[in-house]
Amino acid sequence: MQAPPYTVVVRDNNRARVGKVDVFTELDCIARFNDVGNWKLTLPFASPQAEALVTGGSVIIHIGDESGPILMSGRADEYEFHRNDSQPGGGTIWVSGSTDDAVVFDRLAYPDPTAPATEQTEETNDVRTGAAEAVMKAYVDYNAGPNALAARQVPGLTIASGTSLGATVTGNPRFTPLGDLLKELATTGGVGFRTVQVSGGDLEFQVYEPEDRTDTARFGWELGNLAQFEFRKAAPKSTRVVVGGGGEGTARVFREIPDTDAEAAWLRRVEVFRDARDTSETDVLDQRGVEELVENGEQISTRIATVDTPYLRFGVHYNLGDLVTVMTGYTGQVIKDVVREVRIQWAASSGPVITTEVGTSSANSTPRMKAELDRLNKRVAELEAQV
Repeated sequence: MQAPPYTVVVRDNNRARVGKVDVFTELDCIARFNDVGNWKLTLPFASPQAEALVTGGSVIIHIGDESGPILMSGRADEYEFHRNDSQPGGGTIWVSGSTDDAVVFDRLAYPDPTAPATEQTEETNDVRTGAAEAVMKAYVDYNAGPNALAARQVPGLTIASGTSLGATVTGNPRFTPLGDLLKELATTGGVGFRTVQVSGGDLEFQVYEPEDRTDTARFGWELGNLAQFEFRKAAPKSTRVVVGGGGEGTARVFREIPDTDAEAAWLRRVEVFRDARDTSETDVLDQRGVEELVENGEQISTRIATVDTPYLRFGVHYNLGDLVTVMTGYTGQVIKDVVREVRIQWAASSGPVITTEVGTSSANSTPRMKAELDRLNKRVAELEAQV
């Protein structure tokens, strides 16, 4: 039986430390960039930490010992109990849950976050413009954090310091799922976000800038850290967006935003409509169209099974959102792209298996589209400043 290279610490309902899980036989974690991840732990039912987990506790999973980097943290959402005649000691319990990002994704972004849902009578949308970090933190703060209505506050949720990271973005939610809003702003602003437990048991919402690690985080057969390689490429779901703005009938404003590169590459013209009747500003309408193309353009993803080495380990030498290099060994093809998802599976009988998904939507058109989106974001910010 191999000793686990991870440490699991259990906390109670108030996130006070209960203790370390001394014995577990399996661990399965999925960490996702700008999204909610999952974890699953298998341990003896008779262990003292099992009771804390099944009564609403949470976990912090460290890389290495308890002083090591935090892989993820999250509350236990579900458990299963298994026992048969061949299992001594009271059987086995499977405990699973989501990462702490879920507490933010549980909320809506209200049009007026200072008023209850039944009193949304004045503001049509909560429009905010600024650096991505500042705008995203404001939406979290006023819809789930310390400045939210008392009934909507997530207990113990704090907002990390800092307001300047990322490109200029504009948010315009009206009862929009907060997680969807944050993902859109993060994509536009070029940043990442996460919610994790910090010292003292509080949850902290953080915004960060992913790093370009293409020179140091390199995976390849000849390097001994690549065990499997899969590549996927899919046609765009949209190449031309018609955006409908404000107005009625013939007075309504319409804009058409094309991705001519994707149309030429795939010999297809895929038309979609996006409703944006809340505005008639052409730059804002164009921004909505480009966002649609970035989200639903050509899809390219690479899934690799990696091998941790002392010099290249997830959570230590590269993280979610970072740019890494994959040397496929196929006709010299080299892929440099974003780490979207990492799954870590550990079993006492076999050791760790790590699967990393690298890829980004609209791989061919994103650089041009992102440049156009940046230009539009700047123009929208100028328009907002004039209001």
